[in-house]
Amino acid sequence: MLWAVLLCLGALGFTTFKAGGFPQRFLSDTTAPEALPAAAALPPLSGKKVVLIGDSHAGVLKSALADYYRQRGETLEVFDQGGCAPFWNLDRHDPGHEPQGCPKIINRGIETALEDSNVTTVIFAGRLDTLNHLFDSGNPATDTAFNVKKDDRARNYQLLASAVDQTLQRFVGKNKQVILIDTVPSMDFDPGLCRWRPVRFGTTQKDPCVVLRSVVDAQQAEFRAVFGTAAQRYPFVRVFDPLPALCDAAVCYGSQAGVMLYGD
Repeated sequence: MLWAVLLCLGALGFTTFKAGGFPQRFLSDTTAPEALPAAAALPPLSGKKVVLIGDSHAGVLKSALADYYRQRGETLEVFDQGGCAPFWNLDRHDPGHEPQGCPKIINRGIETALEDSNVTTVIFAGRLDTLNHLFDSGNPATDTAFNVKKDDRARNYQLLASAVDQTLQRFVGKNKQVILIDTVPSMDFDPGLCRWRPVRFGTTQKDPCVVLRSVVDAQQAEFRAVFGTAAQRYPFVRVFDPLPALCDAAVCYGSQAGVMLYGD
C-alpha cells in the first residue's frame, strides 16, 4: 500500500513538473514584458512629473506607467492605499472597524499634484464598480452607513459623484491634464478556475474564461455616468476605457489565447 501511494505521488509530481509547475506560480501562462531600452537610450529627465492616485488596482499600474513616462523623460509619483476610492475627502467605515483613513494618502496626493508646478498630468484609478460604506470625511454627519447591515449602493455613488466634482474643482485653472481610468471588468467567478491544473478537487476548469458584457455594463453603469458627467463639465479631463482591450460586444475575457489576464 505504501509503495502504491509513493508511486502515485511520484507520478503527480512528475506531471506537475512537466507542466511547468502549479499555475498560480505564473510560469506557463503569462508573457514576459518586452525589455526596456538601456539606460543610455532613455531621454534625459525633463523635470516634468505625473501623479498616480488610487487604490490597490492603481498599484497594479505603477510599474507600467513608470516605464512609459520614463521613456518620455517624466517621473511618476504614486499615492495609493488599498480599498480607498481616490477622490477628495472620501473615506470608508466598515462595520466593526475604525474609519480607513483614506484622505491621509488620497488628499495628500491631490494636494501634491496641485501644488507642484512640475506636475503636468494627474491619473486617478481604482475599483469603482463596488463601493462600500463610504462617507465624506469633511462632513462627519455622512458617516452613518457602518450602522446598517445592508449598505446603500445609490448613496455611495452619490458620495462618489460629489467627491469627484470636489476634486476636479480644485484643478480648474491649474493647467494640468486629469485622466480618469475606468475600472477593468470584475469577473463573476474566481479567475483561478480558468487555469489548467494537473489535479482538481471539487472544481472544474472554466472554459471559456469569460463574463457576459451585459453583466459588466450593469456593474459599471453608475461610476461611468459619474465620469461621463465629469468629462463633459471639465475640458481638462480625459477618460481612459480599458473595455475595448478586454471585451467584445458579447463577453469580457479573463484569458485570451492561453494567457491569463487576471492574477493576484
